Amino acid sequence: MLTYNEALTRILAQVTPLPAAETQLEEALGLILGEAIVSPIDLPPFANSSMDGFAVRASEVQSPPTTLPVAGDIPAGALSIPALRPGTTLRIMTGAPLPEGADAVVPVEETETQPSGSVTFLTAAISGDCIRPAGEDVAAGSVVLTAGTRLRPAGIGLCAAVGRSTVRVNPRPRVAIISTGDELVSPGQPLEQGQIYNSNAYSLAAQVKEAGGIVTHRLSARDTPESLREAFDQCAGADLLLTSGGVSVGDFDYVKAVFAERGTVDFWRVAIRPGKPLAFGHWGSTLFFGLPGNPVSSLVTFELFVRPALRRLLGHSDTSRPLISARLTEDAVHNPGRQSFLRAVATQTAGGTTVRPLSRQGSGMLGAAAEANALLIMPTDLSVLSAGTTADVLLLD
Repeated sequence: MLTYNEALTRILAQVTPLPAAETQLEEALGLILGEAIVSPIDLPPFANSSMDGFAVRASEVQSPPTTLPVAGDIPAGALSIPALRPGTTLRIMTGAPLPEGADAVVPVEETETQPSGSVTFLTAAISGDCIRPAGEDVAAGSVVLTAGTRLRPAGIGLCAAVGRSTVRVNPRPRVAIISTGDELVSPGQPLEQGQIYNSNAYSLAAQVKEAGGIVTHRLSARDTPESLREAFDQCAGADLLLTSGGVSVGDFDYVKAVFAERGTVDFWRVAIRPGKPLAFGHWGSTLFFGLPGNPVSSLVTFELFVRPALRRLLGHSDTSRPLISARLTEDAVHNPGRQSFLRAVATQTAGGTTVRPLSRQGSGMLGAAAEANALLIMPTDLSVLSAGTTADVLLLD
């Protein structure tokens, strides 16, 4: 069997980012730029006021109190800007263009308006005060965001500020999910004897969305080759195909065999706990992951293998969760022979990060998994990591 690191390396070696595509700016948050963004304009595009106040010639406001008549108003967005005549001032709003002849803005709170309508300046003006020069932030022709940049909210705003309504980004992977099992029932329906609710369809869809993908299909298949063939055919063309259940060695585990009619199974089984029966392969350009059916095994194997593949498809270089060292607050135990990923709670303290393994580690114990914010990594050859020692921990949150 492959080790965790061997399996992950083998998977990522076969995954390349999706080709960049033109995307509406409002849909590009969190995605990776496939092009450099060059500004065609200065930012700001014109010299403007950074305050509500009065545009002046600084040389005329040097011996406060100084009183000048107000010759007009300049609101933000004004298309016609009067020049500032000597011996006068112009009322100006934040963001409004600086009038010709002015070299300073005095904030309104440093003035007093007289009954006549004139304005008295209570402080001396300094040339350049409260003015944002054209191109102060960005010069026309400059690269404002490089290819490979992950678009955060400020980057989205910057693209809009330089006039871009679309950008070329690595698109969100289209993911199809197939849950297998005769026992599965959709939430909201009554349970009959021997049936369970299909939690994997919902947890996997949430994990896909959290990783940046788009769920295009969410199907259920019975434990028959015919049902699986029909479900697979509906998912043709997806960037990534996920199944849960049916990849072990039971009499009704048909997933690998039916998938092999369409694609290639590169490997199955990894020396980890939970999640030993994991299949990986290709169907044309579609990546295939056959995950175990137990809810916790499904969650953990998605985190360890599927999420990194989705991140690579999106163009991210940081494909895996943060790996840190944390101090154990109590003993962590497992059966040696396979590398274990124990559900755990990591806590940041003044002395560093601590980690507490949860007491319920069964592969069907979804309640404990919902409490966990970390996976504590147990080495293959050790049965116990003692309280007070440090362990490697993958942070999930």
